[in-house]
Amino acid sequence: MTRAKLRRRLRALSRDERGFTILETVIAITVIFASLLALAYTATIGFKSIAYARERVTFDGVADRIMEEIRGQAYSKIQTGLLSTDLTGDPKILACEPGPPVVYRFESCSTPPLEDGTGEKVVNSGGVTSTNWINPHMGTVAASAITNNIGYSWATYITNEDTATDPYRVTVVVSWSSAAYPAKSNNLVRIQSLFASPSGCVSSATHPFAAPCQPFFYGLAQVPAGRVEVSGSVLGLTFTGGYLQLTGTEANIRNEQVTSGTASYTESQVSVTDALGTRTEGGLLTTASAADSDPNAPGGTYQSKPVTPIAGVGGTVSSAVGSTSITFQAPAGDSGFAQTAVAAGGTNVCPPPTDAAETDSMPCAGGRIQQGGTLTSTLDMNGIVGGLGSATLASVGASASNPNKSFVDREPVSGNFGRVELTATRRFGTINVGALPSGMTAPAGFTSLVIITGYQDVVTSQAGAPTAAAPTFLVDPSGSVSFWNGFGYTSYAPDSANLNGISSTVTSSDTVGGQNVVVTISVNPGSTAAATGSGMTCTGSFPNALCTDADSSIAPFTATLHYVVTADGVTVVDLNISLVLGTMLTRAVFGQPPDEG
Repeated sequence: MTRAKLRRRLRALSRDERGFTILETVIAITVIFASLLALAYTATIGFKSIAYARERVTFDGVADRIMEEIRGQAYSKIQTGLLSTDLTGDPKILACEPGPPVVYRFESCSTPPLEDGTGEKVVNSGGVTSTNWINPHMGTVAASAITNNIGYSWATYITNEDTATDPYRVTVVVSWSSAAYPAKSNNLVRIQSLFASPSGCVSSATHPFAAPCQPFFYGLAQVPAGRVEVSGSVLGLTFTGGYLQLTGTEANIRNEQVTSGTASYTESQVSVTDALGTRTEGGLLTTASAADSDPNAPGGTYQSKPVTPIAGVGGTVSSAVGSTSITFQAPAGDSGFAQTAVAAGGTNVCPPPTDAAETDSMPCAGGRIQQGGTLTSTLDMNGIVGGLGSATLASVGASASNPNKSFVDREPVSGNFGRVELTATRRFGTINVGALPSGMTAPAGFTSLVIITGYQDVVTSQAGAPTAAAPTFLVDPSGSVSFWNGFGYTSYAPDSANLNGISSTVTSSDTVGGQNVVVTISVNPGSTAAATGSGMTCTGSFPNALCTDADSSIAPFTATLHYVVTADGVTVVDLNISLVLGTMLTRAVFGQPPDEG
């Protein structure tokens, strides 16, 4: 190869391995730089928008705070409006009619006003006292950390075209010099709220809104449905528990701007539960009446249930296998009434007869329930030991012509707000607990380990302006509680301190059906308690006392008996019999209406 050809070949190879030229490099750098500039510009715009959005959120909160503070002012401050001498110099307030008096309008003199309030009359008067955000109605606030270190200006406007028919409109405007967009001319937030205050018994000079003129009354009178509970085991039965539930009644009223009330009564009930938790009930029936002055309420302003007397349903339930059984029975003769009236009088009879009917056209609710017979729990043990017979574990007789009653009534008082009166009355017939089986020889004179006779108690409460003298709020339980003492019975008053920790036992041992049978019924120390009561309290001395939250209650005598039967040394019956008669309660509440001014 000649030297010339070799040089040409080398030049060709070197041309294929050349790098970028200076021109190409410059072009590439220019493209990259332009792209970076575009990204930087876009990011800057985004950051500005975020900063501006943060500013708007901040000053939205400022405007809301100003509006909320204005809402907290007395309504009369809104009605008197801005100070007349504080209007000039504000470009949004225009003197549109020379008067006198001069009529100022908001933002425009054109009428009728627009929906946003533009063109409405500016409410103003002379002598307006200094009031935050109203007089003066404009101002500036220095920068602070709260406002992202940006100062702002604020202005408030109160407008109303016709004070007889229109609500007052309050407009709050907050403006600021934006750090994100300093040249922007419309950096402002504008919010509005309508103000109205219907007439009430609270003076608009001292309160932002009117309040109800009526006092508040609430009353509850309750006679609980007490129980005699039996639990434990009987050989051959799946029985675990049962009860006799006594009658009860309840009445209540609520009276303020509207009146509502209910009354109810509950008939006697019995229940038995087996080892699987299956419960069988009988005799339960609850009847209620309701009245309400609210026109949307379905019950109307008077209700009586039932319309005419009806007999109770009664019922019997038991756990039984062969000749062994434990039975709970409720009478079928219970009868009751529940009556509620928004305005008692005339044909709106309340409380139920035979009590005197109210005729004062005031709210009333009353319930009554008369036990129609005896509730009994009986244990038949002939299937365990032939000839052992049956035993009455517990019986609760009716208090003839003495029903349980609940009564709540609103009473007028001349020159005062009146009061609410409550009464709960409870009576039991003779209660026997813990009799021996009929096949056993009982001690002479013995019937049951515990006998309660003639028990009754009354609880009352009042709230509001009470009677001229302190009301009788509590009637201590009367009647007697008697325990077998081995030779006869020792009797106590139901609230006697001697009932606490009393001890009483009866034991009978016989040969029955060829087996040595021992029956022991006992009340152990600590299982009895005397009836206790607590009464209402009022402030002040009568006749000028005031009862605002008055409660009274009575918790009656309680006891738990242990009933054990053994046959040839083997326990065949082991039961606990408990008196849980329930706490009777009345509660009265009175709330005064706010004083005007």
